[in-house]
Amino acid sequence: MEKLFLAVFFGLFAHAAAALTLADIRTQVRRNVRDTSADTNFQRYSDAVLTDTINSAQREVVNAVWMLSTDTTFSAAAGTMFYDQPANFLAPLKVAFQKSGTSTRVELTEKSQAGLYSLNQNWESQTGTPIHYYVRQKPDASVKQIGLYPAPAATSLGTVYLTYTYTPDDLSADSDEPFNGAPWLRTYHKVIVDYSTGLLKQIEGKDSDATGYFNFAAAGMNRMKERLGEMPNYNPGMVTGSGTNR
Repeated sequence: MEKLFLAVFFGLFAHAAAALTLADIRTQVRRNVRDTSADTNFQRYSDAVLTDTINSAQREVVNAVWMLSTDTTFSAAAGTMFYDQPANFLAPLKVAFQKSGTSTRVELTEKSQAGLYSLNQNWESQTGTPIHYYVRQKPDASVKQIGLYPAPAATSLGTVYLTYTYTPDDLSADSDEPFNGAPWLRTYHKVIVDYSTGLLKQIEGKDSDATGYFNFAAAGMNRMKERLGEMPNYNPGMVTGSGTNR
């Protein structure tokens, strides 16, 4: 009996940690919404619709749990306050500035727009050595930008070192894995199955079923937050309420 228990336990663990591909996720979602006909003429949802839903679910999970990060650098130009960030940029985790000719990186503190106005009503025209950063949507809404405050003066040029969390690529090929294929996130692939199912149940007007699947997904995301890092509790560049300026 003990051997049987151990076999079942390790079998379940191995299954939970196994990677799910896009094709696997579509199959599981179809099963959950009872759309399993092998004949596409009798399927309620096309593969394309399911793929779009799955990608929406992946984005929601990543927006809730900042589990993917990378590093980059860019040069600070004289008088230039705002710098375009990559299209997959979600939010900064750490921003540091190293002035040219020095070996010290100084970590910059984040400020909201309201926080910058509280420092100086003319903050957009100030130059000097950057000590704060500010995140905004570029006016044409194409990408996000990081602003340095004050904008670098001609005597305060240098390099910005940025660690940021990013949105993974959409899944497209049947063999694609969620979260850009990160192996340490395979055990959480089912969260996308649950969230995708909840979205479809919601569309079908099956609110009780949808709530159940969303709750499953929320429980999975909470486990991710506990095991992978803190839940972000501040939206860069945004102000809510009348709390302390940042």
